[in-house]
Formats: sequence, C-alpha cells, structure tokens
Amino acid sequence: MVANLHENDDDGSDQDVLLAAALTKARKLVAELERQQREMTESPPPHHQDLSPAQLAEGKQAFANAVAAARRMLKSLEDAAAIPPDQR
Repeated sequence: MVANLHENDDDGSDQDVLLAAALTKARKLVAELERQQREMTESPPPHHQDLSPAQLAEGKQAFANAVAAARRMLKSLEDAAAIPPDQR
C-alpha cells in the first residue's frame, strides 16, 4: 500500500526514496530487456521457425517498442531526479 506522500513529509525524503527505488528498477528493466533483445538477435529461439516472416517481424517490432518505452520511462525518471528536491 502506498501512503499519501504529502502527509508528514516535511523534507521530501519519502519521495526521494521512492524515486531512487524507481530509478533502480527502471535501470534493471532496461538492462534486462536490452539483454534479451541482444540474445534474440544473436540466437533466435527454436520456435521462431514456426512463425511466418510477418509474425516474426511483428514480434521483433513489439519487443523493440517495449525496449523504447522502458528507455523513455528511465529517461523521465532520470530527468525527475535531476530536478533539485526543493523544486519538485
């Protein structure tokens, strides 16, 4: 359960903790997705032969979209972290 961050949060430390945790998780997610994307490119899974070229391209595009979305999320979190705490 997430508590209301504005109650009893005089210095914003709860928000800083949550932002730091979100950054850590986002970095891990991006790294893991990029690793999986590299693996799929270097060594496609055996079942890829059962897919049509269109299905394979669609799957690759969907994965690329997921990686791009995760990178955008990470960039937004990094931008938020760069804002001085007293200006957030």
